[in-house]
Parts: sequence; C-alpha cells; structure tokens
Amino acid sequence: MRYFRLEENAMDHPKFIAISANAFRLWCEGTAYCQKLLTDGWIPRTAVKGFRYYTSARVVELLALNVPDKGPLWHEEGERYRVHDYLDWNETREKVLAGRKAGKDRLDRWRKEQAEKRHGTPPHETRYETPHRTPSDTPSKQNGTEQNSPPERAPGERAVSRARGLGAGVMAGALPREHLKHAFCGRKCVPDFLHGEFVQSVGGADPDGTVRQFYADVMDGIPDDQPIGEEPLKFWRMQFRARFGGAAVNPRTAGNLAAAAAFAARGRS
Repeated sequence: MRYFRLEENAMDHPKFIAISANAFRLWCEGTAYCQKLLTDGWIPRTAVKGFRYYTSARVVELLALNVPDKGPLWHEEGERYRVHDYLDWNETREKVLAGRKAGKDRLDRWRKEQAEKRHGTPPHETRYETPHRTPSDTPSKQNGTEQNSPPERAPGERAVSRARGLGAGVMAGALPREHLKHAFCGRKCVPDFLHGEFVQSVGGADPDGTVRQFYADVMDGIPDDQPIGEEPLKFWRMQFRARFGGAAVNPRTAGNLAAAAAFAARGRS
C-alpha cells in the first residue's frame, strides 16, 4: 500500500478554499488513483467517470482558474486529465519501481544467506519442496546419545528442505522475524493457519506440495509493477476459489460441515 502526499496547510490554500467539499474529495480520489497505478499524475477521462465523487460540475471546478495567476487543480489534455504539480509532491513511477526492486533484492540476499547457513544450498533449490522422511531420518542411538542420520539419496540427488517462512517474491520493508509465522512469503504472504485450511481443502496425495505450487503460480502470474490492493487473507481466499472452485475448509467448522452434509444425505434417502 502506498500513500499520496498532502501538505499540512493545504486546507488553507486558496485553490482548495475556492472549491466545494465534494470537488475536493474528487481531487483526492484522482490523486490516489495516480499513486495506486503509478501514472505520474495522469488520469484517463474514462477512469474519472467511474470515481465515487464524479460529476461533470465537480470536474469543471477542478479545471477552473479559481485563483488569479495560479493554475487549476487539474489540467485537461486530450482524453486525459493531469493533476497539477503531482510530481513535485510524489515520486515518479520509475523511482517507485526501482525502490520495489531494491527491496526485493535485499530480501533475496537475506534469503540466500539464511538458506546457506541452514542448508548450504541457495534458496532457489529449496522452493516449493517439502522434505520426505525415510527410515534413515529417525534418530539412532550411539554411545547412549541420540543422533540424526542423514537421509539416503540417489547419486547426484540434492538435499531438499524448506526453510520455514521463506518463499518466492518479496514483501518490501518486512523484517525477517515477521515471516516466521508464514507458510509462504511473497508480495502477499500466507499465514500458517490459512495454509492449513487450504491443505485440508485440497486433499490428494501431496496437498502441501499442490498448495505451495498454487502460491508460486499466482505470484508468477502477476507482474511486479501491478499493484495488489486486497489484504492478504481476502486476496488468497479469492485466488483459492478461482483455482480450486470452492472455499477453504476451516478446521474449526469442518465437523459442522460434515454433520450438515450427512443430515442432507439422510433427507434425500
């Protein structure tokens, strides 16, 4: 989520005093649109007509020269409007995307360092995989103490283990410890409890692997410069319904759902 800048004394500026309250709301809505979609201050006419506070009269207010020797709040240029002095107060699209990339690079470096410390393998070798236990994974006793024997692997096979809380993508600005309760981390992280609901709903031979691949597919399909407005729980539940055709089963209510299904079945017999 990003924010557009509004100077603390703006309410006292003659340009804003000269317009109505709803025209001011339309100006705020337009400026937020520019920041959300990184348009550098440009708003298409077709988009303005979809704004909550749009009326043609309010647009006229924003285009008017209400203060002598001062420009209007909006400029009309062809099929677009331009917010006056937008880039004097807000960052350019190029700078915002560069900042996102820098944040992604920082987290990628941290993930690589942590993966090398824990497993001696770079993070791209540990993504979307879960360890499979073999008899050699169980503790063995030697000289009265328990030791873990490494699992047997075929020649050339890499050791695979998932570092808890690590995944594809980046949540710019998040601290490493904030990811410890996430089953998957990206531009939208997945909390452990939500991952559990998804796994229970999917079923199959490898539900954990299926769900983790689903996370990766969703993130890979969204361009880095495309904003994601929904909060994480809403976003992932919507994506889950779109992929698997149903809502995730909440473990706390799974028993109630099963009882309701059994009751319905008896009624049909």
